[in-house]
Amino acid sequence: MSNKIIETYNEQEAVKYRWNQLDSLMETENLDVVVIYGKGIITQYGFLYYFGGYYPILRPGFIIYAKEQKPIAYYTTRADSYLAKQMGFIDDARF
Repeated sequence: MSNKIIETYNEQEAVKYRWNQLDSLMETENLDVVVIYGKGIITQYGFLYYFGGYYPILRPGFIIYAKEQKPIAYYTTRADSYLAKQMGFIDDARF
């Protein structure tokens, strides 16, 4: 038996794992679509950052994820959608 310690953290692999876990949960709960919402307030970033890699500072945002499709992130300002594209994990970030 071996206890393997993770020596390096791969962000892309971690995000892929998160989406795979969500896919499994959606299958179990018989869901076709989920909406992930987060406010841009400290302590309320939650799953918006966990799945999207970006959170707006003062405004809300959300991610729509449908089975077998890529997620789409929506933000309330152009600046947030731009920054989400630059810094986040989701390619399709909209205003």
